[in-house]
Order: sequence, then structure tokens, then C-alpha cells
Amino acid sequence: MSALSSHSSAIRAIVTGANKGIGFEIAKKLCRQGVHVIMACRDTSLGAQAAEDIKRSSTSSSVIDVMELDISKPESITKFVADVISLGNPIDILVNNAAIAFKQDDPTPFKDQAEPTFKTNFFGTLQLTQGLIPLIKASSRKVIVNVASMAGHLRIFPAGSSKRSLMASAASDLTLDGLCTLSSQFIEAVKNGLHSSEGWPNTCYGTSKCALIAMTKIISRMEPSILINSCCPGYCSTDMSSHRGTKTASEGSETPIMLANLSSGGPAGKFFSDGIEVEW
Repeated sequence: MSALSSHSSAIRAIVTGANKGIGFEIAKKLCRQGVHVIMACRDTSLGAQAAEDIKRSSTSSSVIDVMELDISKPESITKFVADVISLGNPIDILVNNAAIAFKQDDPTPFKDQAEPTFKTNFFGTLQLTQGLIPLIKASSRKVIVNVASMAGHLRIFPAGSSKRSLMASAASDLTLDGLCTLSSQFIEAVKNGLHSSEGWPNTCYGTSKCALIAMTKIISRMEPSILINSCCPGYCSTDMSSHRGTKTASEGSETPIMLANLSSGGPAGKFFSDGIEVEW
């Protein structure tokens, strides 16, 4: 963890996975708006380099801090939350951007991909969000942005799948415990080669992002004062896409930034793409 700044700021934000790609662009744009940004990164040396890049390219005097966070490790999340709480300030904006995806040429067998994918993209993100909610509720803005994907759209489920119906109930009566159970069931089904026969999609990344969108809707029901939304940044030219994407990382950051700047009375529990709410 870097030495944290003691400066006060009207707005404070945490951006996970902030040292490169879309997360870096989100952090940079928030800094240019005068936001005090905490860049949460697995590698703080890379985070420090990214922070210096932002400072050099910005005319704003906003504060940037770098803190260590490995979203795949519960103990790292616990320490990060404790460190943020120790600062004694509310968090106005949380951008859950950190995620992983196995590439097509990755030698890891498919049966072994579900658990690490969900550990980061869903369970770790959920743990972090739940840990920070008290600080978010203490702020005047209360904004959470979950960077998801169109790969997590409900249409990835087979037609007539009961699992799709269960996920879709996130907008009405599915609980977080129920969602965690569903996620664990998917992991086990993949391990045993039964996911297709049980009505699950044949994608670990997409299903993890589907769970993230569902989580967004559930927390919105549980915490109506929080403006929590999810979004698809688009197919961007980043490390995750092996730089095959058609959008730049800066373009991909535009919808998350729009949602990060929501004010009281704005939408909540929704899913956005290209700046527009889309049906899930």
C-alpha cells in the first residue's frame, strides 16, 4: 500500500483494477473531474506508475492514492476494506472494474476455469462491495458501478432454462444467498461436466458477469439509497481481449463514467451499454 494522502476532497472514489485498460481510463477521467481516486491494484508498483501517468497528463490538482487489492483473495479484500475504513472518510463512488477471463488459447481445462473466474468476478466483488457499503451509505452520493458485459446477458442461457428464470428473479425476489448458491452450483456443474445438461451456459466468463448483473439488481432492492448499476463497456482493445477490441479503453470507460456521475434520483439496479439502459 502506498502512503495515503491526508488531503480532504469533496468526492472520493475507489476504482478496482485501475492500473491499466478501462480501469485506468476511469481513474484518469475521475481525477480530471477533481475526484480523489484510490486506485486499487494487485501490483502497487504498476499502480504507482499508472498514478504518475495520470498526474502527468492531468491539469487537475486532485489526489490519487494507490492501495493493494487482489480481488481473488478474501484476505486481501478484508485488509483493503480495513485500511479504507481506517482513513475515516466516506466513499462516494465505487467502481468494480477488476475481472479476469480465460483466453481461448489458455491451456487450463474448461472444468477448472469456473472457480477462479467466479472467485474474482463475482465472489470477490461481492465481498468488497458488502465491506464498503457502510462507507458508501455514509456519503452524500452513494454510487456503485459494476463493470459487467453483454456476455452476461440472460440470452446466453438455453431457451427454457430454469436457471435463466432463477437469475432473472434477481429483480424481484432472489436473495444474495440464493445467488451465491446458484453460482456455486454452476461451478460444481462445470467441474463435473454437467453444466450444459443442467441448463447452464457454456461460458464461465459470461455466467460470472450474469451473476454480477444479478447482484447489482439484488443490492439495489436491499439498499434503495444507493445508486448501483451495471454496464457493458463494449469490446475494447485491452489485455483482456488481447487487444482485438473495436473500441479504445477510453471509449469503453465512457458508460462507467456516466454512471459514476449519477446524482440523487438517478436510475438504480439497471444495466447499461453505450450509455443507454438495455433490457437484461
